[in-house]
Amino acid sequence: MQKCYNCGKEVDDNVLICPDCGALVKRYGRPESAQPEQEADPFPRETAFDTQPQPRGAVWRQEDGKLKFSGYVTFWLVLCAIYLGNLLLSFAITLLVYRFRDFYFEILGQFEELAYMEEYLRQLLSVIEAEPIRLIVVGVLVAVQFGCVIWFLVSKRKLAFYILAAAAVLLSAAQLILGGGIGAVVYLIGPFTVWLLLHRSWNLLR
Repeated sequence: MQKCYNCGKEVDDNVLICPDCGALVKRYGRPESAQPEQEADPFPRETAFDTQPQPRGAVWRQEDGKLKFSGYVTFWLVLCAIYLGNLLLSFAITLLVYRFRDFYFEILGQFEELAYMEEYLRQLLSVIEAEPIRLIVVGVLVAVQFGCVIWFLVSKRKLAFYILAAAAVLLSAAQLILGGGIGAVVYLIGPFTVWLLLHRSWNLLR
């Protein structure tokens, strides 16, 4: 039942016009549930501050549970991988030249204008023949470092970093012992910088 707002007569819910006074019956009142809904509106606004993105460190965990490096950490690791990869490529080319040295000498000997390259090649081969052990050790350790950088970048595992750091220390020590000079410490810069960037978030790593 509903009441006519003009004369107060009670009429059926389906009646649109009051039969006594002809006024339009007010069919819809204010819903009782409107007040709780209005009271509930401020809560999302009050709790919206809790959903603001928090500042991220060098490492953070995504919603799917995977770890992710920040942009600057990823950039540095990629830079280290490029540097070590370039060294590996240089070693590979050197070994290739040494393996096919007779072929290269034959080609260079046919052109007088390439005589300087032939002399440079002889000097390079003399260095390889004089210190083969050093080159093998350096090549293996550089390969280990390169592999560990890629492994650490993909897996975020501490073990990869520990092996990377150990290989860097051994490589620098070997270079110093074999007469590499102070430049041998360049291999320590990569792991040391990585540790500086990640030490505050170290516990998040696997």
